[in-house]
This record gives sequence, structure tokens and C-alpha cells, in this order.
Amino acid sequence: MKYGKILAAVIALGMTSGLVADEKSKTLKTQISTDYVKQHYDIGTAFLPNGEQYIVTPKIGWGVRAMEKGAGVDISTSVSGLVLNHGEGILSYSLPKMQYLVYVNPKEEASMVYGLGGSFGGFHSSHADFVGLMANGSIGFEMNRTKKLRSMIQVDGALPVVAIFKQGNTQKPLFEVSFNLGY
Repeated sequence: MKYGKILAAVIALGMTSGLVADEKSKTLKTQISTDYVKQHYDIGTAFLPNGEQYIVTPKIGWGVRAMEKGAGVDISTSVSGLVLNHGEGILSYSLPKMQYLVYVNPKEEASMVYGLGGSFGGFHSSHADFVGLMANGSIGFEMNRTKKLRSMIQVDGALPVVAIFKQGNTQKPLFEVSFNLGY
């Protein structure tokens, strides 16, 4: 937990540091806001391509979200997978995923959130293997935004774009539906 808070503070420093004129002394000082940095834990379901069908698997994740003035950045990781028949399995991961976020109602207690970004990740199934860069998009609804414990329902999509390793048909998107808790 300690390292997560340190990472969050570093991200906040990079995002929210700015020079502000001090009216009384006319000097410049650095204004740093960490009020908008939150960790989040995700649990949900992933829909992973396996040939012509999609397999439903459990999904877990962790990330850090920094927000300011209706926009933000999310850096996260997730893994999903399942052991299928005869020891075969299906697996998907992203490490890390980075997205730029926009809040529709940033000053409200609840807001829709849209995000675009990319990730380094991969997936493995009996029909395809992929390791490389993926394009990511998300839409969610964040609640309890003024509370210490926030919650969010989110749908993510990922599409393999640039392969380091690839085998089989890797052009199908991956989807995740998750419930997030952040503090």
C-alpha cells in the first residue's frame, strides 16, 4: 500500500504541479493537489475471443487515477482468465494500461466517464496468441465522488494493434465489465 501511495503522489505531482502567482508577495510558488489521486481495485467479467465465440472469464485489476478539472489519467493493470476443458486455458492481461479520461459532470456527486488510451498486454487461447500494444476505450459511471470511498461501473474494450508476437486470428476485440472501488 505504501508504494501505491508513493506512486499516486508522484503521478499527482507530475499532473497537477503548476506555478501560481501569490498576490500578496508577488512571488511564484508551486501548487500541488493530491486530492484527486485515488487507487482503485476492480472485479468483474471479461469476454475473451476463442475462435468464433467469446468465453466469459473472471477479471481482477488495480490502478491509480489522477483527476483535475474534469479530466484525468488512469494507469492500471488487469488480468482475466479461465481453465477450460482438458487443461486448456484462456488468459488476458494488460500491464500497464494508460488512459486519458473525461468526466461529463466533474463537479457532481456522480458522473459519466469516457476514456481512450493504450496498453501493453496480451491474450492466449487455443485459437490465438497475441503479445503487444492494444488500443483501449472505456465508458463508466463513477459514484460517491465526494466521499472517501468511491465506486464505479465500467465497460472496457481493447483491440490488438501492434504485435510483438502473434499467432492465429488476433483481430477480435476483448471486452471487460467491472465494478471498481477507489479511495
